[in-house]
Amino acid sequence: MAKKAYNISNISLRYLIDNLRQRILALENPIDPPYFEHREVSVNSTLLIKDATLEVSAIDVIITLYDLTEVTTTNPIYNIANSSGGNITINTVNSQFIYLPFGKVQTVTIQDGDSLTIQLTSKHWRSL
Repeated sequence: MAKKAYNISNISLRYLIDNLRQRILALENPIDPPYFEHREVSVNSTLLIKDATLEVSAIDVIITLYDLTEVTTTNPIYNIANSSGGNITINTVNSQFIYLPFGKVQTVTIQDGDSLTIQLTSKHWRSL
């Protein structure tokens, strides 16, 4: 029987690692209520389920939203703020969309000083 070849991109691998870390944390603290935090990043990162505000402090950083099929929480709201002095990019995965006032997109560019507040629904991301 022939072996199947799998192609995992860097974004997918980072997502899987972040997701595994979150699941391990949940197992280590099963009684603790969910908590949300402010996190600052200066390198390409994946949004974590526990993030409430993600502050991006470096130019040209790419933030990848996690896969909607892996969600166990209900309607969380996230704020992604840009204090980098330049532009940052927000990407979805697996052909998922962010619904903005002007239409649905898979990639959003945020300028310095701006932020994007999004809510997770069962089917897509929606800007608030």
